[in-house]
Amino acid sequence: MKRPGVACVCLLLKGRAKWTEGERQVSQAVLNAGQVIEPGFGWVKSSRQAIKGRAETKLEARMDEAAKSRLPDFENFVTMLRRDK
Repeated sequence: MKRPGVACVCLLLKGRAKWTEGERQVSQAVLNAGQVIEPGFGWVKSSRQAIKGRAETKLEARMDEAAKSRLPDFENFVTMLRRDK
């Protein structure tokens, strides 16, 4: 697999109800891998819901959280979004 991080995110976003037993085991291992993964995944899920629901105020709140997260990927993502506004 060329981009395991992307595959893990796609698996987590797939939704627990649709996971096979193997996917369930992999997803649990991914979530157990570090303290940053679970909160980061929660942020991605809530941001995805805000985007799908076209809830601009919720998305702004998610962006504020990401900007303060001290996670470079999230901070860069928010910087790019705000730059493109």
